[in-house]
Amino acid sequence: MPTESLKIMPTVYSLTLNKMAAPMECIAYCNIPRESDFLSISSAYLEDTVILSCRRKILNVYNLSDQKSVKSWSLLHGTTLTSPVLWDEKEERFITVVNKRVVRFWGKDDNDFDKSKKKNSNTSIYKIMLVNGFSPVILFTNGKIDFLEKVKKSHENGILRSEEDKIYWCKAIAHNSQLTVLFTVLSEESVKLYTNKYDSINNRWNFSVEKIPYLSESTTLMSCDFCMNNNTSTVFFLWSDGQLSCYNIDSEKDTHSMVHKLPGSLEQGSLVALNDLHVAVVGLKIDKKEGLCIYDTKFGLMKSWQPLPEQCALKPQVCQVGDNLFVPCGTTVYRFKYKCHPVTVGSLLGSVRSSISTTQEFVPEHHSWGSKNKTSLSSQPSCDLPEKFSTLMKDPMKKASYANFRKQFLALVDEIKQPINHHWLETSHMTNLVQKLLGDKQFVARNEIEILINAKCIPMSVIGQLFECLVTRNEVNLLQSALTKLPNIPESCICKALSFFLQCEEKQLSSLDVTEEDGSGKGIFKQACPVSKDRKTIINKILCLPFSDVFLLESLRKVSFKDALQLLEYLCYLLNNTPTLQTEDSGPKLLQVVDWLSLVLDAHITQFVLSPDAHMSILKLQSIVNRQVRYFDGLTTLAALLEQFKAKSLLPVDKKIGQYCIEVLHVF
Repeated sequence: MPTESLKIMPTVYSLTLNKMAAPMECIAYCNIPRESDFLSISSAYLEDTVILSCRRKILNVYNLSDQKSVKSWSLLHGTTLTSPVLWDEKEERFITVVNKRVVRFWGKDDNDFDKSKKKNSNTSIYKIMLVNGFSPVILFTNGKIDFLEKVKKSHENGILRSEEDKIYWCKAIAHNSQLTVLFTVLSEESVKLYTNKYDSINNRWNFSVEKIPYLSESTTLMSCDFCMNNNTSTVFFLWSDGQLSCYNIDSEKDTHSMVHKLPGSLEQGSLVALNDLHVAVVGLKIDKKEGLCIYDTKFGLMKSWQPLPEQCALKPQVCQVGDNLFVPCGTTVYRFKYKCHPVTVGSLLGSVRSSISTTQEFVPEHHSWGSKNKTSLSSQPSCDLPEKFSTLMKDPMKKASYANFRKQFLALVDEIKQPINHHWLETSHMTNLVQKLLGDKQFVARNEIEILINAKCIPMSVIGQLFECLVTRNEVNLLQSALTKLPNIPESCICKALSFFLQCEEKQLSSLDVTEEDGSGKGIFKQACPVSKDRKTIINKILCLPFSDVFLLESLRKVSFKDALQLLEYLCYLLNNTPTLQTEDSGPKLLQVVDWLSLVLDAHITQFVLSPDAHMSILKLQSIVNRQVRYFDGLTTLAALLEQFKAKSLLPVDKKIGQYCIEVLHVF
């Protein structure tokens, strides 16, 4: 099949409801000996249980709800699992392959793995697979396929005759009520997709092979997975350049086509198909961070992306069980819980960033209504601003022409700062100019960015890009200025800045202006501050920024658990040391601290409950809240007593007497 046959699938929009993946919640699920020992996580004998398969030492059954290990088996030295442990619901037994030659199966009540039943094979086994309604199927390394009960027979003559033909991926499915086994083999020229269908009448396997060409000479295959809906059965291919292609196994024609180009970069990654509309890809890098994303294959949109809590030592892997995704990182398996919600096309289109730019756009004029307003204006709107914008966009920011560029830039800023020209701030001219300044790789225009921040001339549409640029370049002072002077900072930028200042080193904070003193440390209960003075000052400024609790909660969920835990400890300190009545405006008020505490806990409630690192902080917070409640209960009781005392006491009332008065005395 020639490479030229690949074609881009058109994006189809309809007004029907589709499923959209919501933001994912990440928790540390369980520990493993090493990342290289991880095999898989699959469903177990109960809906709320999963099986963790590791190559060596141990295998466990965990509850999904509370992460408790309900079953565990130890593996003796020299015993290596080479196929994931599966639960055979029909026979009510576990099945796995040991050392590529021995099939082991045992019941859930059997406690000794070494005493489990076994069947030996003369041929090396690649994987054992299960399909509902069929007997377990074994795929041998030479491409031979047979059922478990026939494992002791000879399987030497497989369809893979060459030693170079090694199976890369496989999956067993029920395709049109027919048992089918798919597997891929990598060759120098293409990827070979083998489709093996079981003929129950003649009791034999019929196979066909299709050659899937590489997209380019430098492209390699990263991962495969299969997805089936009512109309089509599709195999997805994830390539090393981030492209996603598919192959329809139902059609007799050449149906291999390009689907989409994933955003970001992909060095090592894995793919799992969630449903007929979504795939999950782990290892996708955005802003130099590896993460797990859910991608809409119909509309070509990345619906959710969550950074990985830690760097993967090997090629990232992902497993799906129900609405849970599991990713091993180091010695920890992380669980990402996701949901699919029905949405309309309008909400899908709203998440797409517009990449269309026009050279000339209409700019609204500054109108003055009535003759009186015309005469009262001290200045008229400038008519040459479009030309100045155009000149700055064409003028390169190089050393030779930088002086001319800065001169024209300062003149433009002076005109825009005039109230009569404020409407220019939200035009595409200003947006394109700021994007040009931020996009310079050497960041030559740092001073110009500082001028725009101090003059509050940053368009709302690029505030997110501004914060991203400043965080990436470690511009501590500019970031502080932006937080202090720019109005209406989005909640996502607040969280981005908060994470940056929680992570940055102390020497970077030494250049900040920390002359202001906060009001904390004068509360009822004294406690040592968990952060330095410089860090405390800038964090207090961030906590005092206005926000919407709905949007801030959504942004806090994207903050790493490590930063959330550090923020929780500092908020506990503020709650314990912030006075009830604050006369100063430098530090956060007590109600602001309580609001932030509620949102941080709500955003990471599962991790705070399950993570051992957070237990001490939660207990400390509970103790502080109990003391505060008792304190305020005491004030409430005291207020009631004072009211009774006031009502019963005849307090003297000052009489207002003028120049003279007449008093009437009653004598009885």
